[in-house]
Amino acid sequence: MLRYGFLPIKPSKNNPDGLPIGLTRNDNFMGPTCAACHTQQLKYNNQFIRIDGGQAFIDLPMFLEEIVQSMEKTLADENKFNRFATRLLGESVLLKIRVDLKQRLQEQYDIRKDYNRRNHTEVAYGYSRLDAFGAILNKGLHLTGVKDNFNIPNAPTSYPYLWDTPQHDYVEWDGSQTNSSLGALARNVGEVIGVFGDITPDTTKWLGFFDGGYSSSIEADNLRGLEKIVAKLHSPLWPDTFPKIDNNLANRGRGLYETHCLSCHLDIDRTDPTRKIQVRMSSLEAIQTDPLMARNAVFLRGKTGIFEGRKRFYTVGGVFGKEAPALYIVNNIMGGV
Repeated sequence: MLRYGFLPIKPSKNNPDGLPIGLTRNDNFMGPTCAACHTQQLKYNNQFIRIDGGQAFIDLPMFLEEIVQSMEKTLADENKFNRFATRLLGESVLLKIRVDLKQRLQEQYDIRKDYNRRNHTEVAYGYSRLDAFGAILNKGLHLTGVKDNFNIPNAPTSYPYLWDTPQHDYVEWDGSQTNSSLGALARNVGEVIGVFGDITPDTTKWLGFFDGGYSSSIEADNLRGLEKIVAKLHSPLWPDTFPKIDNNLANRGRGLYETHCLSCHLDIDRTDPTRKIQVRMSSLEAIQTDPLMARNAVFLRGKTGIFEGRKRFYTVGGVFGKEAPALYIVNNIMGGV
């Protein structure tokens, strides 16, 4: 797990499998939760300092590629599969159940392999970087039912830190997601879409006479609970175990911050529970950083498939033709969920 950048921890009552931080098991399913991409750890003088909500050091594509390689070897090697089946089912399980297990493993292998194919890039992201936006957009295009309906996710960014996220009015590096009203829930739904949530957008779930949206594995109550936890995060302070701060240099730095930074990066009370952070939007020309992530969010398109004729925000918004911006299709799925 360390090779992928995950943070291993020992088995416990709440984590009997000893999964690393951010990987969790719910009944018979395992997957990443927020902490996988948003937990950092520093080592200084043989002491580890955990930063909850920090920027993870993982290489997620390498992890996902090697899972598929392991599944492929397990399917191809009878001895390896038998060890896998025995550990999972026990020695005395009927042959029919083992055959069923192999079929289910094959199905999951096909799903994971196709996911990696659709999200492959020639240039590896490496540690601490991911085109999460590109993967979410590709998941939306995949749910259209149109074969090979995807774009190359070629705009990796660093993982964002999470403290102050619920207090912002807009979030994501490109400021594309509103955080007001249902915006926070929609944002979290979008992120679960990107990390393997199951969604059935070709049918509508009716609650009596009310449109209940798309059926999915996404648990909105849990997402609301996680958002409340994130709201309690604070930016980290300089640890006591680090070398002491040079106050003269710190004061000089404060002056530079007030002169050059304060107009865009507000000075806030990090622990004020009522703090509200208003995002300052600027043009790509003014910021002068890599523009690809922001441009992809606006310009990447795809075929709409089963979404043709539906509205952008599920109940309101423009109606889709045969093609649409990929972001609009994801907006529909987020609203439907």
